[in-house]
Amino acid sequence: MHETGLAADVYRIARAAADARGGGRLESVTLVVGELASVEPDLIAYAWEAAVGGTPDEGTRLAIEWRAARQTCAACGEIPERAAGSWLRLCPRCDGALAVSGGDELDVRNVSFLEGEPVGDPRRRARCASPPAENAHAQPGGGIPQAPSGDQEPATAGGSP
Repeated sequence: MHETGLAADVYRIARAAADARGGGRLESVTLVVGELASVEPDLIAYAWEAAVGGTPDEGTRLAIEWRAARQTCAACGEIPERAAGSWLRLCPRCDGALAVSGGDELDVRNVSFLEGEPVGDPRRRARCASPPAENAHAQPGGGIPQAPSGDQEPATAGGSP
């Protein structure tokens, strides 16, 4: 189950993002998962619980945003007529070749943490942070994160909600 390594990478990225902005207990992490990323949302959610369990961030919520892949025909446009997880090679309307786009995301989108909160002190206010762009991508198999491609928005630090 490679989701275990991915969950550990996501936790490392989230912890680094919070620490880079003054630190504090993690409150929630938003992970974008694409249909083609070979990641099962239920399994990474389960692995997340193990990754943060026994740490000062135990109980941190992992929110998963699902991104579907799209199939497009050069002549007919987007082809929505497919069952989830299935792929057509030819357009059902004109028999033209189909292109697949999107759905390959695996990004830590947002990290919310309680600013400067020592473990067990709920009086501090929450802050949000986007992870640094060079650390925003978890890699299958627990690999080293890569910088985002040029078509993605750069990560920026969020302010107090």
